[in-house]
Amino acid sequence: MPGNAPPHIHDLANAAGGWLRPAEGDLLFHLAGQCRAGCIVEIGSFEGKSITYLAAGSNAAARVPVYSIDPHTGNSGGSSTFPAFQRQVARSGFAHLVRPIVATSQQAAIDFNDPIGLLFIDGAHDDASVKSDWDQWVPKVLPGGYVAMHDTLLWRAPREIAEERIIRSPEFVRAGVADSITFGMKRQSHDAPETRLRQWRVLLLKRASNAAARVPLPDFAKAFGSRALRALQR
Repeated sequence: MPGNAPPHIHDLANAAGGWLRPAEGDLLFHLAGQCRAGCIVEIGSFEGKSITYLAAGSNAAARVPVYSIDPHTGNSGGSSTFPAFQRQVARSGFAHLVRPIVATSQQAAIDFNDPIGLLFIDGAHDDASVKSDWDQWVPKVLPGGYVAMHDTLLWRAPREIAEERIIRSPEFVRAGVADSITFGMKRQSHDAPETRLRQWRVLLLKRASNAAARVPLPDFAKAFGSRALRALQR
């Protein structure tokens, strides 16, 4: 599992509203740094917490563009979140890399043709939206590129898609979990498929995390669990 994002990146990200744990931010920073070809695409950006990690990781490595796709309609059709997103991007110092597309995932997918080296799916969590995000965007990911999905523990649709189409799929290798994110690398022609043993190991770790997520725990216990989950995947 990857190392940590620099402390100042966590501080920058925490200036934005949103729901992302530190271990998840570390993972996004790391995967963005591994992206050497194509671009990075985030589906669902809210106020820019996760895009900060993605842009920071890209900036520290190949500096590939980072596309943010979100209609910015707010929760349940409330006020637009785009002004807060713009402020966060400006505050972070990564505006030269971030390319916002204010549209739904389905609208943006129609004309988006750039090859993708890292796809982070964090859009609407209902069955139809999760399946649509996968079906329209994952085919655009390059072999050797990564797909990461947020909220794959307590939310049923992301959880089931992540388990079926990443962890158990012969099309993905190097699968893993970081708190509620499930991720994997799209298999290249020369990559051997994952063994069933490793698939089941990752799946069991994920399901143990899912059970733990249902128990109210203090922050220090959650932090310990994040570190233990990372250690078990080394």
